[in-house]
Amino acid sequence: MGAATFLVGALPTHAQIGVTAPLPPVLPRAVQGIAVGGEWGGAVLMVSESAPKGRGSLFAMLVRQGPAGLPDAVVPGRAGLVLPGSSDAPVVASDPLPSIHDMVNRRTASGAPIDPHEAVTAREALTAYTVGSAHAVHEEYVKGTLARGMLADFAVLSDDLLGVAPERIGRLTVGATVVGGRIAHDTGALTVS
Repeated sequence: MGAATFLVGALPTHAQIGVTAPLPPVLPRAVQGIAVGGEWGGAVLMVSESAPKGRGSLFAMLVRQGPAGLPDAVVPGRAGLVLPGSSDAPVVASDPLPSIHDMVNRRTASGAPIDPHEAVTAREALTAYTVGSAHAVHEEYVKGTLARGMLADFAVLSDDLLGVAPERIGRLTVGATVVGGRIAHDTGALTVS
């Protein structure tokens, strides 16, 4: 996995090879995904690095253990640890809504439950993709929340992510995206007054 990770970082950029830039990462990323425990190992590392001072080993151990049978008081994310959300593109789709849906609903494509005790609330999933993701890259001082002085990155959804039935989260659509305070995408969802 280490070699594949190195290769991903050594690949040419879009500026160097143009529109074919998304293609070269596919093979090393596939090798990463096949590596035993690759994603889990990455999760353990990220959690241990983001844990409160002096608690990295404890939180890493909890991630390796998994939340099965553990009280909420010691489950990462419910014990004060900031958990990030990530779409891992180009290996999977970059749209975070299906991932948020899966975090909340914990079901296979056929509808069978997958470890339902690991489900999070819609608010916890949203927090992972906003506050948590900004925290993971040490940019929580400029990203992750809407507040004066922040970059004002946000999306306008077709419905209230926190108000719809959990099974409908995956069917929400993005009507507009604002990045750094500038409109990057708008299907008419934003009204300028």
